[in-house]
Amino acid sequence: MNTVPASLQVQLWAPGIDASPLVHGLGHAGVKLIEVDDEPVLTVEGPLLLAYTDPLGCCQQVDVQQAVAACSLLLEALVRLHVPSQAVRLVNLGCVCMPAVVGWCVQPAAPVQLPLPHRFSEPGPLDALLALELLQREPQLAATYLALEQHPLAARLDQRPVDGQCEQRYRRACGWDALRVARELHKLLLHDIRVLADQLEPLQSSHLSSLDLQEQIQKLSFRLDEAELLKQRCSDLELSLQVQQLDIETMARRLNLLEAIVTEASEASLGLQVRLAQMLSA
Repeated sequence: MNTVPASLQVQLWAPGIDASPLVHGLGHAGVKLIEVDDEPVLTVEGPLLLAYTDPLGCCQQVDVQQAVAACSLLLEALVRLHVPSQAVRLVNLGCVCMPAVVGWCVQPAAPVQLPLPHRFSEPGPLDALLALELLQREPQLAATYLALEQHPLAARLDQRPVDGQCEQRYRRACGWDALRVARELHKLLLHDIRVLADQLEPLQSSHLSSLDLQEQIQKLSFRLDEAELLKQRCSDLELSLQVQQLDIETMARRLNLLEAIVTEASEASLGLQVRLAQMLSA
């Protein structure tokens, strides 16, 4: 298997479609990818990948009409993009063989021959039915897609047959039996959804009750916090009152002591006056 050079740069133009699987695959392989939104400028510095998809892939895009129009846009651009000096390759996103694409990016002139098949994924019956409906709505899409497949840079480089029987592949996928199975699976899915909905209803009621309980608990918790603050405030006030009471008792003792001193002084003064009067009368 080829080692991807660190300096390898590859341009990718995928007009109108989601090429993220190809982008992720190349990135995982170490290829430095440059995605371009508009028609790329031809250079000789690196390979150029042009991505397209089959009608089924168009149905799977976000904008189906844009994806259909992009097929014609890409086919017209191939006339301008295919020059001898540019390594160009068309990649059908419906059957990507990542090792083969990486090998071509490393050696476009002589890609490694890998014994790996390019197989289109088997579509589901409803997807296949949508693809057939799209081919009826867009009659030019089948011819445009076949022209891209028959281009020398597409299926031939992939070493696979041209996908000229996509309608038959879709019809096989959405046959009577397949559609009946899909319908039964759809009915089972609807039944499971109804059962889950019935099971969910009491759970929702329980959930609402739980939310109410949680709200009540939060309110009680808030009130408990307030009560704790009030309790702490009362404790602080009680300590303050005790300190004030001690101060009052101290002041009372001091007043009693002062009153006793004044009384003793008054009695002493009175005794001195009596003695002084005796001395003066003698």
